[in-house]
Amino acid sequence: MNQYDTKQLTQCLNELAKKVQTCKTTQKLTEETVKVIQKHLFYDAVVVHLFNVDLKLQLRANYGINIQKEIEQKKTLDYNIIIENLSVQKLYIYQDWIKRTEYHKLIPELTGFQSVAITPLIFKRRILGLVTIGYRKKQNFSHDEIIFFENVSILMSTSIGNLILQTNFQKRVDELQDTIKHIRHDFANDIQSIALALELLSTAELSEDQKKYIRILNKAKDSSITKITELKRLKVQHEENVNIDIGIPIKE
Repeated sequence: MNQYDTKQLTQCLNELAKKVQTCKTTQKLTEETVKVIQKHLFYDAVVVHLFNVDLKLQLRANYGINIQKEIEQKKTLDYNIIIENLSVQKLYIYQDWIKRTEYHKLIPELTGFQSVAITPLIFKRRILGLVTIGYRKKQNFSHDEIIFFENVSILMSTSIGNLILQTNFQKRVDELQDTIKHIRHDFANDIQSIALALELLSTAELSEDQKKYIRILNKAKDSSITKITELKRLKVQHEENVNIDIGIPIKE
């Protein structure tokens, strides 16, 4: 039986906490997490699944498993088992995994394992994925291991959730930049056409009522030019990517 002392688990958690800060994608984060655990601890397998944009549970990083055992995810799987049984951010331990056939379709890579522990990745009341640890033979999980993996779950959940939020926020900003650019361009062309028409009309003989309407149109044109300038300012303001602007940056 593998027994990990507090120092060993603390070293692993500290290294993991440092690694996740440098990861810029969820894929890189899951890969680095598995690498760090594999470096410090001696499980037969560690597997990380995340839900993709189509809400399908997808294998993202692993060691110690046979990928050929992964079933095709063409059919829609029932994820109610996750919602009903894995909805709290803690370590769920199964010493009879071979008999837990209800989970085998969700995590087919661990078919044949005996002792398995699962911790869900939860962020803002959403289950983002699962981290699964497995032993091929029956093994116990110590209290320190349980605390360790629950901390790993919190660390990963927060990091992945923040990466997703940042990505989505940056996407919104990019869309806003593109929209402002096109509106400003089209608006400027329209105002230019109106200004040219007003300039031509100013050389014609007009009645007092017609001159009054021209003055109203000129005021509207000037107001529109002011709004175009404001759009230009917004465009410049939102051209840069979303970054943290507090503190002193560290050179890479």
